[in-house]
Amino acid sequence: GHPDHVAIHHFATESFRAAADPNRFPDHAGTHQAARLYYSAIPRERIRQMMEYAAAAGTPFDLGSIPLEEMGIPEEAITTEVTLSSYAEIKRRAMQCHRTQMGPVSPFDSLPPEALQEFLGREFFIRAYPPLEPGPTREEWLFP
Repeated sequence: GHPDHVAIHHFATESFRAAADPNRFPDHAGTHQAARLYYSAIPRERIRQMMEYAAAAGTPFDLGSIPLEEMGIPEEAITTEVTLSSYAEIKRRAMQCHRTQMGPVSPFDSLPPEALQEFLGREFFIRAYPPLEPGPTREEWLFP
């Protein structure tokens, strides 16, 4: 959805490919084929849940000009889900540092601890390389 996120997606993917291409940087010591490439993802249903929770709490969750239907990805496309609930508060504080992303008042600022754990305690990814077919069983970690 967000144009900056789309751009960095393209740059990261091209960098991943370029690092493994021996013709791309012939003056360097060699190539490096990373074992895996993941794309960060937010399930669309999760965004909907956050918006509903915020509305019920009286805290609007503003997506800006991007329609909900264009935010996130379908749940079934997720290949990897990493639990990091013990870092949810640290993640919230880090997000506060990105004012261009969150604005002066983040909808996450007023979350009670249990909601903070629910919405910030997991990260979702799509494994792009090597491809992993989506299915009922998800990877739970990024590193082999």
